[in-house]
Amino acid sequence: MDNKIIIADAGPLIAFGKIKRLDLITETLGTILATGFVLDECLANPAQKGAKEISEGISQKWIERCENPVVDQYKDLFDTLGAGEASAIILASQLKVGLLIDEKLGRKTAQKMNLKIIGTAGVLLLAKEKKRIEKVARLSLN
Repeated sequence: MDNKIIIADAGPLIAFGKIKRLDLITETLGTILATGFVLDECLANPAQKGAKEISEGISQKWIERCENPVVDQYKDLFDTLGAGEASAIILASQLKVGLLIDEKLGRKTAQKMNLKIIGTAGVLLLAKEKKRIEKVARLSLN
């Protein structure tokens, strides 16, 4: 794996945790960084499907916890988005790296800030392209 970094929002982490394939993110995009707000959201309910896999991903260093970013100039983002989305967007902006996010309003906000974004579907398509999975098919995440 190269030294690429991606900032992840909770939605995609939970989705890949549920299908037990967090490795697809690291294999296609690189090291996963997530803010405390994002990881708190992912792990709020340890019984939630995918939470155990995310916790293991942190233990195995597939996912690195980052401090929540300084929000002074971005305070308005917290008024319109959840803390996880806002902190992920801010961190991606501060580090000048890509953002893994599915939530529509968050994606729109990130695009306005000229951030490179990708979602769960994009990761699956990349994984197929890199022959990490055979096909992209509808998955049950419940």
